[in-house]
Amino acid sequence: MHIAITEKVIVIVYARPGTGKSRCLKQYSSERLKTRPIEVLCSPNITTGYFVQKIAQSLGIPDKGATPRLEDLIVKKLKTNPRPIFVDQANYLREKGLGTICYFWETARVPIVLIGTYDLAELFNTSSLTEDVRAQLTSRIAMHYPLMEPYRLRNLKRLLLESSASGSRPMSSKAYSTQPRAITGIST
Repeated sequence: MHIAITEKVIVIVYARPGTGKSRCLKQYSSERLKTRPIEVLCSPNITTGYFVQKIAQSLGIPDKGATPRLEDLIVKKLKTNPRPIFVDQANYLREKGLGTICYFWETARVPIVLIGTYDLAELFNTSSLTEDVRAQLTSRIAMHYPLMEPYRLRNLKRLLLESSASGSRPMSSKAYSTQPRAITGIST
């Protein structure tokens, strides 16, 4: 999360349910951020339109109108009043929702943290979109962090900082797909 905030990039953190991802996100947000982030908790029923409406509401934008229009209003607001976007249970977002996240990042350059289960990471490898579109989405992700055990904030922050200090590069979807699933800790 620290990397996403300081570098203004998109970071994905994923693990099995119950590892403390949401708790860590809330703790980091309350202890480390001066600007309150936009926090969205997704459900299995979330649509792209409703996802965009939730972000609009968080920014005080009336949530009426077509989704593309709301996206543009959100970007305009984020450019004048930048805030990080934290999306919990992002594995429930559909491909268009991920496209919306990429659009926000491309146009407003705000930090974005997507938190979810392994299904979130797999979404980038098994998308029904064309290979070019999948590559475009994946190229926007600066780092993939698989968590394999419960982490406290200090452990996650230490690992994020170590990853940054080592000059690690973003993990490509091809590199991710070849990683063994039994990795412990966080890797990039």
